[in-house]
Amino acid sequence: MAKSKIYVVAQGKTPGVYTGWGGVGQAQEQVQGYPGAVYKSFGSAREAKEWLETVPHRPAVMDALAKLPDSGRSSGGRKKSSGAAASGGHQADLEAGKIVIYTDGGCLGNPGPGGYAAVVLDDQERNELSGGYKRTTNNRMEVLACIKGLESTPSGAEVVLISDSKYTVDAMTKGWARKWRSKNWMRTPTEAAKNPDLWKRMLEVCEERKVMFRWVKGHAGTEENERCDELAVSASRGDDLAVDEGFSEEEKPLSLF
Repeated sequence: MAKSKIYVVAQGKTPGVYTGWGGVGQAQEQVQGYPGAVYKSFGSAREAKEWLETVPHRPAVMDALAKLPDSGRSSGGRKKSSGAAASGGHQADLEAGKIVIYTDGGCLGNPGPGGYAAVVLDDQERNELSGGYKRTTNNRMEVLACIKGLESTPSGAEVVLISDSKYTVDAMTKGWARKWRSKNWMRTPTEAAKNPDLWKRMLEVCEERKVMFRWVKGHAGTEENERCDELAVSASRGDDLAVDEGFSEEEKPLSLF
């Protein structure tokens, strides 16, 4: 049985905690069409509380969370997981001489202030990259995190890129991005592909390297994925945020989930 989620709407039509996404009176209804909505899904009340402390919210939301039981986390604050899960299973890749990159990206509001992060690992060193933008989207930051991480590696490198973004991983592993490019950045004859500027960069940087994309579940205790999340959130809350020149107000995603 799939683990149930809770949906926290910090800013929306009716801020609160919801047990479902779609349906009458549920989370989607509170954020769809609401400018600057701030919301996210979680596997436990404790995860939700930790996130809510970093974003603007109404006291009533925290009060609602306080009534829910904490679950899915150890007393140390991290979700219990096996050693392989905690490490993301990348040790064998490093031992094989590959570079491993973990990435994450997101924004407060979607669109809103956003940040990206990448942790780049090889057998010699570790490098952390991050940056923030004044107004962008969750998906743009996810893709940009991959680009920035890959651009930090030498041409010809063999890279394993690990992301918790299905949008990003599926677009590359299932050939969607290449198909959009071949059709002059159109998804269908009448619908343009979103974020073509970033997908163009992504394809170009991958063509200069041998890249394997791997999806990992977010907020599941994978150490480097959690670190990327911390870096991206911190970057999005910075004081000197850059302008995302490729962001368009016409492309407003419905959800962070």
